Amino acid sequence: SFNTNLQSCDLSNINSSLTVTNASSLKLLGKHEKWCQNLCLCSTWEDALDYCRERNSDLISISSQMEQDAIAALVNTTNSPNVWLGLRRSRMFGFWFWIDEKPLSYEQWVNGSSSQLPACKRCAVMSQANNFSWIDVSCSEEHTFICRNK
Repeated sequence: SFNTNLQSCDLSNINSSLTVTNASSLKLLGKHEKWCQNLCLCSTWEDALDYCRERNSDLISISSQMEQDAIAALVNTTNSPNVWLGLRRSRMFGFWFWIDEKPLSYEQWVNGSSSQLPACKRCAVMSQANNFSWIDVSCSEEHTFICRNK
């Protein structure tokens, strides 16, 4: 369950608006981007997705090096080791897909690709400990997350 006192704020840039949880300090990166401060919420991947969708948004997807760098800069301001991505592995076919239906045209896996086993690791996080690369983890783990407004 979520902390009912949770506050959220928007991260706005030229292309999109993001809602961020668990940013520990206010940071301005570029003239159109605002980062949020003093927010903390950890949840499973499904609960994070539900939280975002209740607010007409989705878990963050990353489609370019520029977006990767911007999100990495944000994650770097937090004390969270991992942040959920809106990236999931198909249970039936094993391929990865963004839940907002964007094409998986950019990838930043820690070893160049996701691990193939075990199949129970069907969700992805951006990992501070791995230089902000992506790692696959169990969806039942609890991590902080970022929502992108639709």
